[in-house]
Amino acid sequence: MKTCMTGAMTRRTALAALGSAVAAPAVARGGRSGPRRPNILYIMADDMGHADLGCYGSRDIRTPAIDAIAARGVKFGNAYANSCVCSPTRIALLTGRYQGRFRIGLEEPIAFNGDELSLPRGTRTLPGLLRDLGYATSLVGKWHVGELPASSPLDHGYDYFFGIASGGTDYFAHATTINGHEMGKLFENRTEIQRPGYLTDLLGAKAIDRMQQAARQDRPFFISLHFTAPHWPWQGPGDAAQGSAAADPRQMDGGNVRAYAAMMEGMDANVGRVLAELAALGLEEDTIVIFTSDNGGERFSDSWPLTGMKGELLEGGIRVPLIVSWPAHLPKGRDSAQVTMSMDALPTLLSAAGGDPGRVEGLDGIDLMPFLRDVDSRTDRTLFWRHRAGDQIAVRSGQWKYLRSYGRDYLFDLSQDERERADRKEAMPGKVAELKAAHAGWLAQMLPYPEHSYSEDMLGKFADRPRE
Repeated sequence: MKTCMTGAMTRRTALAALGSAVAAPAVARGGRSGPRRPNILYIMADDMGHADLGCYGSRDIRTPAIDAIAARGVKFGNAYANSCVCSPTRIALLTGRYQGRFRIGLEEPIAFNGDELSLPRGTRTLPGLLRDLGYATSLVGKWHVGELPASSPLDHGYDYFFGIASGGTDYFAHATTINGHEMGKLFENRTEIQRPGYLTDLLGAKAIDRMQQAARQDRPFFISLHFTAPHWPWQGPGDAAQGSAAADPRQMDGGNVRAYAAMMEGMDANVGRVLAELAALGLEEDTIVIFTSDNGGERFSDSWPLTGMKGELLEGGIRVPLIVSWPAHLPKGRDSAQVTMSMDALPTLLSAAGGDPGRVEGLDGIDLMPFLRDVDSRTDRTLFWRHRAGDQIAVRSGQWKYLRSYGRDYLFDLSQDERERADRKEAMPGKVAELKAAHAGWLAQMLPYPEHSYSEDMLGKFADRPRE
């Protein structure tokens, strides 16, 4: 990276008004000043398999840029999404809480009537808390926490939004229609816009633009770069000639591993461009970069050695990559066995930014900074899931995982059997009873599922096709 930094001196000279990126004081809202807070770049893939990255064992897909984040930081082997589908995980990320505490979090995922749902105004969110500390906050990419205009990122802590509000879209046309419902339109803030180009490339370019703007203002930034890749429709950067055919719901049974790999590699190339610009701006050392996914992978993904996929509470549906780098403060090229969940991002990043997670009422996530600084340290915790489809529930406590799926109970020792093949239920009925009771206690704190579910309406219409 030293070579990149040296080659970037011309640009840094042109942006001389930035001052020193690390040493310069930052002025927060309300006139507060203090030490420069770290920039934060939170990158989330969509429907990516656990083993789709080179650093997690990919056999066919090349991801050198994302692998380089791992080489500069800490890679987690026991990181989980809050849900096996998109929207609930994003709600947990925003709030630092289990998504089941919010009515909007009970849609799995938010479907055609998402314009009737919203996170309650005034809910404390990660971007809102960071904005209070002086951060310029941007969401570039997928929102999927309700439809505009009823539920906008601008109402929940972000200063700026560029992307789509729904679950997926045509990567070239930036719109698609399912059962008469138009979705996937491209927005800038609250305005629908038209932009030519492959969506993954547009998102990478816009993230660079937001970094440059924050740098010119000498403000720390929090950028949520939420790619739609490699979510359906399966269109690689060179597939423009397909037109909208691949995004037609009648073609949802299409796709192939080559298109999927092209989507993954296109996303990695854009991560590389964003990281190169970060270095060119002289901000690499004191920027926290996170890469993860919102849930497990779809039909063309690789989750080896895990089993299961998106929509399932098997490990392949909920265990995700998580990589965190902060070169000035964290070890490089290390692995952590600490169990984590998406909702940990809020307390972790708030703590790193100099805030106090202890003052945010009701958090379910934990601050991971102690385990990032000392990767050999760990704390035991118990995590819970539920998913309406198939009446699925799961508990992970230490090495043990209890799973109920489609009317059957299972118990797995993940320290010996991460593939979830050796069911220990009959051998350890006491452990099953213990974890079932723990889940029942947790479930009593969550909102009950409503009788009517928009997502069930949608999944019923496309039950034999990929989960949206």
